[in-house]
Amino acid sequence: MHCSLLAGASNYGRYVVVQHDTPDGSFFSLYAHLSKIGVQAGQEVHLGTPLGVMGYTGSGLNQKRAHVHLELNLMLSSRFDDWHAQNFRPSPNKHGIYNGINLTGINIAGFYLAHQKDPGLTIATFVRNTEPTWKAVIPRKGDLELLSHYPWLADSPASPSASWEITFGDSGLPSASSPARLLWSGLRSRG
Repeated sequence: MHCSLLAGASNYGRYVVVQHDTPDGSFFSLYAHLSKIGVQAGQEVHLGTPLGVMGYTGSGLNQKRAHVHLELNLMLSSRFDDWHAQNFRPSPNKHGIYNGINLTGINIAGFYLAHQKDPGLTIATFVRNTEPTWKAVIPRKGDLELLSHYPWLADSPASPSASWEITFGDSGLPSASSPARLLWSGLRSRG
């Protein structure tokens, strides 16, 4: 569990992130725009535990617009802090691995509706069935951490290749990965 107590530290105001460990990996629910947080970082919570109180955080969200923002996410990297320090220096990372750049959202409303029709539907199956929008080919340098957390994203991960091809939905959610048929050659500048 992660809590952000400082309302001005993000666009989400005060928020709580809960880690849900499942057979398909860990998923992270985020509850934002809270007037009070009722839990502490690292606390184990159970069904029915009050996480906080809905509210508004002042500027931008007034009392008329008070609501709870809910997300369900995959985590992209456990090494996010190092990456952030290298790429966003001197800007501090106030949210650690729970930074919004490192959490990628599942269409929770779509999952809820699909799960009502098919109670056996898993998050993994729902994500794998996400409509593909774009693909990226990246060099294959060692293991892809995303696949160690969510092995169901991988198609033929043991097949040798120089690159990974990752498929994404329109929100940037990775929905599949496979050894790339194309070689990644990088970009070279002309001088």
